[in-house]
Amino acid sequence: MDRIPLKDLFELASYQWKEDLDSMSKICFFTKSRVSQDREKSFGLSYGMEQPFLLKALAAKIEAKSFFEIGTGRGTACYATSLVDSVQRIDTIDIIPPSHKRREAIGYEPAMVSNLDLHGMIPFEQKNKINFHERHEIYKVISRNEKYDLLFIDGNHTDFHVIYEDFEICRLIASDKAIIVWDDFYPDKFAIKDVVSAVDRKYDYNMKLVECRGHLFSNGKTPEKNCGTVIMSKRGYNEDLFAKG
Repeated sequence: MDRIPLKDLFELASYQWKEDLDSMSKICFFTKSRVSQDREKSFGLSYGMEQPFLLKALAAKIEAKSFFEIGTGRGTACYATSLVDSVQRIDTIDIIPPSHKRREAIGYEPAMVSNLDLHGMIPFEQKNKINFHERHEIYKVISRNEKYDLLFIDGNHTDFHVIYEDFEICRLIASDKAIIVWDDFYPDKFAIKDVVSAVDRKYDYNMKLVECRGHLFSNGKTPEKNCGTVIMSKRGYNEDLFAKG
């Protein structure tokens, strides 16, 4: 599989990531930080917070009208893609109910919040494009027979069969021009790599590994290589993003 550093992918997508520093900082403040013992330090974008920039870049590049996600987390990807003008609807799936409160962090401080609580805190009106669903409701989403232009697989990381099912669900509801995105592709951990390999053997997609973590915000760490986020698209679509370097 071809590899590309994140900033090089941004060049192919004509995406000016620095223009989104303020909005992404607001999103990550609520959805991406962890509790820190150093309570005096102010929040800042840091190593590992590159993901929302990538998803926004892809959504804008293909002028996506819809975004589908398996694995809501705290909603980082949804809030990022909601800022793209062309995006009209977002559906996100998780095994945890959106009203369930859990121990999280907001700007490094501990917080007991649900995804609905966080949704109320996000300072962008575009958040109202987002629809939260529990995993058992996924077939209600499928039954609408709607197609999605950008799809993100970020749920189970260890069970091959669950991850493969997630892909088949995404394949079923993907539009012809869709980009399917897989998070946390590593050669030496998780089962994502095995599922991606199985998909590559069975279907005819363009695929590219985008090396992400540490490529915008290093915090003194070495940017990751040979791992990151896989993007894939039907051949004949979005070919410029998959051009060989």
